Amino acid sequence: MPSSNWVSLEGKILELSKALINDDADLASDEDSIRAVAFLILSSGAIEQYIEDRCRAVARSGIGRLKRSLPSASGTSLVTWGASKNGVRQVPIHPEDVAEYYDQYGVFLDSYLKSVNDNHGINAKDFYRLVYPIGIRTDDVPAGLPDKLQSLSQERDPAVHTTPRTRRFQHPPDVKSRILEIVELLGDLDDVLAVAETNFPLRSATP
Repeated sequence: MPSSNWVSLEGKILELSKALINDDADLASDEDSIRAVAFLILSSGAIEQYIEDRCRAVARSGIGRLKRSLPSASGTSLVTWGASKNGVRQVPIHPEDVAEYYDQYGVFLDSYLKSVNDNHGINAKDFYRLVYPIGIRTDDVPAGLPDKLQSLSQERDPAVHTTPRTRRFQHPPDVKSRILEIVELLGDLDDVLAVAETNFPLRSATP
């Protein structure tokens, strides 16, 4: 079941698309192209907000579950991340080690939330910095998502800093299609985050 964060993102993108995108590529005017720039910029901001808000929620939930002695890969990973930065105690490499940091759970959560708040942009590197500390494994990241976020970031920056009328933007339906592909992949990520939030371990150890 998708999170409320993802449902909100999907609704926002569809609303922006309805307001700004002309789906008839053959008849797209200069004004349509300018509106497509606005759609890309606003959609990029909505995508960034979704990822940040979802990661905050998963981090809070994960630590909350650990405090109640409930399984959470996100909480466990966040404690390991925080402990490795802290450097004054042994790094928890076994499940039973995590509870030794009970008194630091809130500190580690606050440190992670600060790192999310300090984030600006959502290219591939930004994305990994947000999801790795809360237990997401590389092979669980939806295929193609980091590359598409990187491309979106590279498209967005010139669009923000260039007057739209100075050059023809790409066909509006193409912009819409690329954004919707990212939203769909984020739906898959949403499911992965939900699993990490409420399960630990995520997979059985191989013999």
